[in-house]
Amino acid sequence: MEKFFDYIDSSLPDNPQDKNMYKYKRALLDEMESRAFELEKRGLTDENVVADLVIGEHPDLKEDYNRYLLDLNAKDRCRRFIISNIVGSIGYILAIVVLYLLFSKSTHLWSMTWAFLVDGILLWLVYLLSIGVRSFSKKKRVFHIVARICLFVAVMLLSVALLLLFIAVIKPPHSWLAVIGGVAAAFVADGLYAVFTKQSLAVINWLIYLPIIAAMVYIILCTCSVFPWTAGWVIIPAALVADMIIAAEAVRRNAKIKEEVIDSWNES
Repeated sequence: MEKFFDYIDSSLPDNPQDKNMYKYKRALLDEMESRAFELEKRGLTDENVVADLVIGEHPDLKEDYNRYLLDLNAKDRCRRFIISNIVGSIGYILAIVVLYLLFSKSTHLWSMTWAFLVDGILLWLVYLLSIGVRSFSKKKRVFHIVARICLFVAVMLLSVALLLLFIAVIKPPHSWLAVIGGVAAAFVADGLYAVFTKQSLAVINWLIYLPIIAAMVYIILCTCSVFPWTAGWVIIPAALVADMIIAAEAVRRNAKIKEEVIDSWNES
């Protein structure tokens, strides 16, 4: 309809330097004509009424165009981000392989340098998982579970990378404790994520995690002879006591909030 064209052209004057303007106006005109045809199929025969209804659905074309540009820029940034990560990942993998071969051949420390290659790949996986954490955290809460899984796996991969470094290079006693520490760190990271993203079951998570973390800490400290096994076990009951304190505080706080809501309701 000519009325649509006039409305679009008057609301969004042509700008030769803005290549997106023409695309948007063309797409908008097609959309409005399609909408008008839909209304006519439903029985509206007066062209002026149809035109007014369709135009009324787009009261502020400048604002609509700004949203269109924001969406377009977001898609463009996403595309560039994906491409840069693909290219960067390929370059990174090639770089660590070349460095591994050059360094190993020059030093003949093949029995040690393999850990740097594997750890480099593990760190790359951790980076990819961190992207997953960030991406899924921006989505609806139903996707936060995926972000938490990515975070948990990322922390565990870091602990495995540390373990391999210990085994191949540093070779401390009880290097396997790196994995035990990784489990504890993964639970801590997940608990903190639940708190900072205000998950509804954050308190329940900590009530479950604290005894597990305490058990991991008990194993690490006693294996490293920081505490004797016969005395270090008190860490676990201490965690259970902390659980009871946290649970009691959560109940008290919820009761207080409920009381405030009831008082506010009664006052109104």
